[in-house]
Amino acid sequence: MRKFILFAALPLLMALPMAAQSIIPGWSETKEAHPQVVAFLAPDTATVTAGKTAEIELRLHIRDGMHINSHSPSYPELIPTTLSADEGSEAELIGTRYPEGANLMLGANPPENLNVYTGDLLLHARVRAQAGEHLLKMKLRYQACTLNACMPPRTIPLSVELIAR
Repeated sequence: MRKFILFAALPLLMALPMAAQSIIPGWSETKEAHPQVVAFLAPDTATVTAGKTAEIELRLHIRDGMHINSHSPSYPELIPTTLSADEGSEAELIGTRYPEGANLMLGANPPENLNVYTGDLLLHARVRAQAGEHLLKMKLRYQACTLNACMPPRTIPLSVELIAR
């Protein structure tokens, strides 16, 4: 009888590791397996006035069903979305103007109101470059979540070819 109970319970025991997996498609505990949540759409190239500060629009898309904390998250322990210059960049990133996030209500009791970005995201980067063609290398740091779970923070590279005239 004990063998029968153990044999009958075996499929349930084997299913436990699968149940412990995240609900985020493509996510696992290894950093290399994290899915790409934020995609850089445009621009590849931007023309600016040489030696002067200019603003370029960076268009990004956040994967459907996901959100990332805004640049001004609701709680200090949450990781904000930030854009920074990468070492070795041939042009200068002066600063970034971030959009206001949208309020997302989580169903906790009491409910939590989080300031997040979803869908299409537009960042306004202030840049400067000397005359010529220069590669502006940047890094976008964010933390992506579903309504039920968050992935570890991630930093992705972004680059734009600046043509300064």
